[in-house]
Order: sequence, then structure tokens, then C-alpha cells
Amino acid sequence: MAQLTVDGLLGREVVIDACRSCRAFWFDPHEDLQLTPASTIQLFKMMAEGASSAAPFPTISRCPVCETRLLLTHDRQRNTPFVYWRCDQEHGRFTPFVEFLKQKDFVRAPTPQQLAELRRTIRVIRCGGCGAPIDLLHAVVCGHCGAAVSILDVKQLGELAPNKIPPPHQLTPPRLGPALNDKPPTLIDLGLEVILGWLGEII
Repeated sequence: MAQLTVDGLLGREVVIDACRSCRAFWFDPHEDLQLTPASTIQLFKMMAEGASSAAPFPTISRCPVCETRLLLTHDRQRNTPFVYWRCDQEHGRFTPFVEFLKQKDFVRAPTPQQLAELRRTIRVIRCGGCGAPIDLLHAVVCGHCGAAVSILDVKQLGELAPNKIPPPHQLTPPRLGPALNDKPPTLIDLGLEVILGWLGEII
């Protein structure tokens, strides 16, 4: 895993472990609650830099401290359900990037106008939860896991930015690269690609 040192609350440093290939964070106990707005933006930049090159999430994950198998855990942030894989010995949790965004309230449902735009421009996407394809012409919920189609909430993200510099609001990059066309993207990863340049300007 790669490590990223960021500022935490009360002036302390927090070292975050990240699996860039499987697109997930390992948080020691309560680390995710110690993040400042500036450090959260740094994690966004890490997520955005590899948005188009995700590998399949591991079917079995083990705690990096004690090697025990991690347990799938369901949780909720307000009305938003999210999941993570936790160590039963309380060494920490393994949280996929998209589930971290749900936990921090940076994901929302697209408006009817945005759905219409997505149906015109991309049509088939990949579920951010399980990876199954979703044909937007016929569904707004994943037929495999039941997760609703969701997009990155850039307005919420803009609240973290210094001087409230607004992020771009388009839903997809100007042109989808070959890697995205070969395999349906998730709307979250597309949103992260869109804001990558903006993140570089504000950090």
C-alpha cells in the first residue's frame, strides 16, 4: 500500500494507507474522523489520479496487522448506506474509495436533467458498488446489488475548497478515453476525472 501523510485535527499528522490498484483506503481506528477539509481534498486528488485504471476489488481482504479475514460491514451516513471491511480485532477498516465518498456525504442521485444528459452521452455505466453494468436507458438502480445510480456531489466538495473556488460541474470528461470506452466507467470515477485539474489548482 502507498502511504499519504496529511494534516489531522488538533495539529496532529495522520498517515493514510491506500491501495491505488484496488482503490481503497485502510484506516486505523478513528483515522477517518481525524481528517481536516484540506486533507480530505488531498485524498480526493489521490482518488482522481487513478480513476480510469481501477483493478477488481479483492474478493478476500485481510487485516494488514493481524492477517485475519476482514468482515463486510454495513453502515449508514444520514440516509446514505455505505459498506467497509473491518478487522474483528479492531485494528481498522478497509474502505473502497466510493464507499468513503458515501460516508463523507459526497455522493448524491443525479437530477432528471442530468440523467437525460448521461443517457445521451454515455448510456451504459458500471455500478460503483459491485461493478455490474447498468443501462441508463432502462434502469437507475443496479440489477445485481440494488445500488442506486449516483454521481459525485461537486457542490458539497466545493465547500471544502480554499476561498470556495467552484469545481467544474460537467458530469463526464470532454472525451472518454479508450480505457473507459473498453469498459463501462462508474459515474463517480468520471466525476473524479473531471475535477482532477481543479484539485491540482487548489492544493
